[in-house]
Amino acid sequence: MKTLSKTREGFCWDRLRADVENWCRECHACGARKGTKTRTKGRLQRYNVGVPFEKMTLDILGPFPVTTKGNRYVLVLMDYFTKWPEAIPIPDQEASTVAEELVSARTKIQMNSYFNNLPTSSSPDLISSTEVINLIEKINPRKARGPDGVPNKAIRMLTLNVVTHLKKLFNQCLILQHFPDSWNTAHVLMLRKPKRNRKHPGSYRPFCLPIKIVKLYEKILLKRLKDHCYTNNIIPGEQFGFREKQSCTHQLLRVTNKIVEGFNVKQQEEFS
Repeated sequence: MKTLSKTREGFCWDRLRADVENWCRECHACGARKGTKTRTKGRLQRYNVGVPFEKMTLDILGPFPVTTKGNRYVLVLMDYFTKWPEAIPIPDQEASTVAEELVSARTKIQMNSYFNNLPTSSSPDLISSTEVINLIEKINPRKARGPDGVPNKAIRMLTLNVVTHLKKLFNQCLILQHFPDSWNTAHVLMLRKPKRNRKHPGSYRPFCLPIKIVKLYEKILLKRLKDHCYTNNIIPGEQFGFREKQSCTHQLLRVTNKIVEGFNVKQQEEFS
């Protein structure tokens, strides 16, 4: 800046500042006297990780030859706490692709860790005859029959002896952790949505009619899964979809209350 100020004292022309800066930058005498600038590096610090997935590191390798699935790069992830590595093939290095795979990999690792650490039990919670009878009483007799051709009215007229055999069948499936392949059949009907074009495939809604006995067993499993999830706090409090007595309205109210609380805290801090 000294050279620029002295030049301005006796001269003036267009782009004077740029010419002076270029002249000083190309001056060999000035460059030999100034030398190189030394930059001090910050000291390495220890970062303590307390829980899994609190901190993760990632890197992208590639590009490699394109695979049959269109992938050219490999996303490498590692959790600092568990030292768990994960290599994921990705088609590109876009931020959206990396973020999507990162969330998906984190969820998969958490689910694998959870199911691998489940306590093993040789005696599951067996099904009782009363539980089967209570479900049979809730069956609507006017509903359509499934691929087995057995109507709901006939199921509601089952004797106690037949219910006992059903209970034994369900308990064996539960103990052996087996779901018969023949139970995976159902009638699928396509119902047209109101005021929609008949020729458009998106105008129809699929409607499934499974075997009624299988539906009883699925309801029993669903009840046990719900009890297990609620007992072990697996479902987070922010989950409102597919839960009893919860809806999208409750989620909107929760988000609105959080926003109002945030504004109130900010106003209190400003006044204080």
